[in-house]
Amino acid sequence: MSFVLYDGPDRSEELASLLKGENPAQLLDVEVLRAVGSLSLEYLVKEPAALKGLPLELISNAGSSECARLLLPDAQVVRVYFGRDTRPPFVIRQLLAESEQLFRVRSDSEVSFFVFAQLKSALPLRLTNRVLSTGMRPPQIANGLAQLMWDTPLSS
Repeated sequence: MSFVLYDGPDRSEELASLLKGENPAQLLDVEVLRAVGSLSLEYLVKEPAALKGLPLELISNAGSSECARLLLPDAQVVRVYFGRDTRPPFVIRQLLAESEQLFRVRSDSEVSFFVFAQLKSALPLRLTNRVLSTGMRPPQIANGLAQLMWDTPLSS
């Protein structure tokens, strides 16, 4: 979700040029976007049959990019991270760093799910079976959650 600041015709800028991306759109405050992302997750975990009833813990720590934890039926923990400022060309770099971090430090029962405000892809990007990213629109998050449910190997 983003807003385009438009000062009207006085600044001799046309609204069409702003929507085409000639001027960068300003994103909402990070806490507003985190709240929107969290509400989307909360809604999505209640609706589809595959996700209904799964425990979701919302995290409101403003200093962390982690915004929620979802417990899958096989006791795997999905850590949901929100990234407002990560531009699409840098998504892969961040996912690679997270994959390396998971490999070195965390347990095999953790999965990282990134929601990037600036990622526009309709389909989720799965770097490894433990690192997944998606855009912020509810259908994108729903696609990512569905892929998590179908593709995440069960812990042994």
